[in-house]
Amino acid sequence: MTVHSPNIKLVSTKFFPRVLAQRPASGKDAPLEQVIDLLYRQRSYSSIGIYAVSGQRILGLAYRGPALPCLEIALGKGPVGAGVQSGRTTVSQLQLQFEGAGSRLQAEIVVPIKLAGRVLGAIDAESARPASFGYHDQVLLKQVAALLARYLTSNGKSLMQKLRFQSQVTGRDTAGNQEKKAAPASERSASASVRKATAGEVLHA
Repeated sequence: MTVHSPNIKLVSTKFFPRVLAQRPASGKDAPLEQVIDLLYRQRSYSSIGIYAVSGQRILGLAYRGPALPCLEIALGKGPVGAGVQSGRTTVSQLQLQFEGAGSRLQAEIVVPIKLAGRVLGAIDAESARPASFGYHDQVLLKQVAALLARYLTSNGKSLMQKLRFQSQVTGRDTAGNQEKKAAPASERSASASVRKATAGEVLHA
């Protein structure tokens, strides 16, 4: 099946299952990078990212766009956080203001990545064309999201496990920092040494 809209290059959805049938190489996730690259180039989006839920955070997995990627989003915050929390596709338009250069409309769509009712993450795309995310683009991104859901629970399962592990380590580190602030000065240096040793053991396990 090929999904298209006027004046936009065609994107065949047959490409995505072939790419996502691969297993991620050590240190990077080439299948996700290929998926995001094709959507970015052929759909002419201003930016597009794939995000995964890890506890109460939403972490960036792959991104294309001129701005620096948002690597971490709080659940329920902003369009991506709200879209993940609701589990529904949302399309919005933003009025961007530029100092000395007026303003322009920016369209944004957030499509949840879901499997059996469980939200695993989201696709977030932006476009300088206000009417970019009509029926055809919504169908395409929902199909890609469904494929990504199966990928993240099969060939990409190790990526989700890594995210959960990182979330647990970060949570323990945050709790340790809070304890450090509350501990007497005489105890802080000792507790810091313990945390450093623990982190080293985890990283080299």
